[in-house]
Amino acid sequence: MNGDIIAFDDATQSGEIAADDGQRYTFDLSGWRGRGLPAAGQEVTFTPRNRQAVRVILRPVPQRRARQTLAASPGAESVNSRYSGWSLAGLVMAFLSLFLDAQVPLLAVAAAACAWLGLRQIHREPARYRGRLFSWLAIALALLVAVLGVLVDPTTAASVP
Repeated sequence: MNGDIIAFDDATQSGEIAADDGQRYTFDLSGWRGRGLPAAGQEVTFTPRNRQAVRVILRPVPQRRARQTLAASPGAESVNSRYSGWSLAGLVMAFLSLFLDAQVPLLAVAAAACAWLGLRQIHREPARYRGRLFSWLAIALALLVAVLGVLVDPTTAASVP
């Protein structure tokens, strides 16, 4: 029979159940078969015996459908994720290499290394970090600046009248 626990007293280790048929049944802790201690408001299944409830167990609750969250959908970013610091550092260094002519090769290599570390960090913990696009932009910009820095030597361009 099904019912709801109305009350349970820890001191006396007994309680009362209101059954679906309108009757009230008492039970004690020795008849409890559920997890933990019984509490008021729990839905239970029991066997009635002379106004006593024996073999009182929690009523199984049907499993609810899992809600689809933003993080669970494929290709979506997690709500709690943040941008990888390595990716951002690589992008900043790549932009700085545009304006600092003498340090172009050094900054380009450092930007590519930071961007690679960012990609690695994002790959290892995709739920925590994002910024894959920043890493690829930093690598592409660093390579472009390094190639242009080697092709156009600023020292020879300044000496031509």
